[in-house]
Amino acid sequence: MSCIILSTIKKSDFFRNKAISLNYAIRNLVGQTFLQAPTSSQLPTLEESTFHLKLANILSQVSSTLHVDIIDLLNSAKNVLMTSTRLPIQPRDIARFYTKNKFSLYNQLPVPQCHVSESHTYVDLHSVIEHYIAFGYHMDKSYTTPSIYDSSTILQCKEVLKLQNCLMNAIDEGKKRSLVILFLMIWSDDFEPSSNLINKHSTWMRTVTICANIGFGVSSEHTYLLSLGYKSDNHDEVNNMFAKEIIDLKNGKWMYSGKYKRRVFVMTQILVMSADRPERNSLSHIMGHTGHPTKRWKFTGMINQNKLPSCLECLKIRFSKNTTSYQENVNVCPNCCDWNYNSTCRYIEIHLPDNYPRIQHLTSPTPPLHR
Repeated sequence: MSCIILSTIKKSDFFRNKAISLNYAIRNLVGQTFLQAPTSSQLPTLEESTFHLKLANILSQVSSTLHVDIIDLLNSAKNVLMTSTRLPIQPRDIARFYTKNKFSLYNQLPVPQCHVSESHTYVDLHSVIEHYIAFGYHMDKSYTTPSIYDSSTILQCKEVLKLQNCLMNAIDEGKKRSLVILFLMIWSDDFEPSSNLINKHSTWMRTVTICANIGFGVSSEHTYLLSLGYKSDNHDEVNNMFAKEIIDLKNGKWMYSGKYKRRVFVMTQILVMSADRPERNSLSHIMGHTGHPTKRWKFTGMINQNKLPSCLECLKIRFSKNTTSYQENVNVCPNCCDWNYNSTCRYIEIHLPDNYPRIQHLTSPTPPLHR
């Protein structure tokens, strides 16, 4: 440890004191680096050496994932003939031309609409589809011809072809000439954003993948983030927004196509919705199979488990095989339910707790019919 500190101090002293006055030291340092040898017979110029030192300082402060982009940018700048633009000269040029100004490149890039609530972020699916079509990532009109597909793609399955034929038969002839059908794969799950046990909070996310003929599974052009939030929070808000958009997009929308340079009629269909059991329970508004009133325990409600089975008297009647006595005893025994959920015994009734909600919450979903 002391060697490392001493080495750092020596480097600091060198650059603070000697390198300012000794131009030869800078040239020799850069020359050794590029020759990958302890000595250098060919020394670069002072201007060239200073450039590489500044570049080393910048590269050491940015993520290694950006190194390839920086290398490409530096090499391409040599061959770019700038007629009406220029490279940034001072720091305010960065904000004006690239990042913060109203007319900067970053602020003028097309970005889908985003809805931010207290616990969730939701990207407008309609905007995602609109940008997808505008950039021309969708397939050609000949996608309805099965022969262009590879046999391993999901769009080659019979259900997809059947859905395509149904949609084609359901729309007007005028829209068929400009029809683009998109099939969506929805995935949702939770994950741990950090391995730090102190701040361990599961994050929930949902993505949409727009099925294409090749490569859509791993391509950033076909998979997009839709929702993000905490796992423990209620996702009904974003689920309702997503459901409304699906119904709206299913009927079809006119959008501009960057591939055809004109408007096309876009229809979307959900092909696959992938989720694990907790996610399916949340979407269906059912419990996680851990409480009493669930299908796992065969109960429809809270029942006194000690009074549900037959008492000794009812059990004797069953063993006696006296059908007449048994029929007379049904729904009459005051001591048990005799394994009968329709019993009028007082023990079948469970009084609600004092704090049990008796009024429907304003944000609660509408229950399905016949529930």
